[in-house]
Amino acid sequence: MTGAHPTAGPREGSGWGPTTRTIAFGDNLNDLEMIQAAGLGVAMGNAHADLKRAARVVAPSNDEDGVAAVLWSHVLRTDGMSSSGEPKSERGFEGSGQ
Repeated sequence: MTGAHPTAGPREGSGWGPTTRTIAFGDNLNDLEMIQAAGLGVAMGNAHADLKRAARVVAPSNDEDGVAAVLWSHVLRTDGMSSSGEPKSERGFEGSGQ
């Protein structure tokens, strides 16, 4: 994925799905492209204000277990997935919507 954070996202040949099925978490401007490319871009509560504006979701801060909160509400809860196993669109996963 061109322009994405160097440690994030699907890699060619990795077997990962398309970016519409990814969640990216960030807290600073170096994470902006990754947040925009992901199916669900999440800024942490302690993130830079510009990143919060670009993200689809603002999670609680890292000190408040924000990553765990988003994973619980968007992935682990059974109402977050359709019967086919695909994330529900109202959860903000299908397409970047940016």
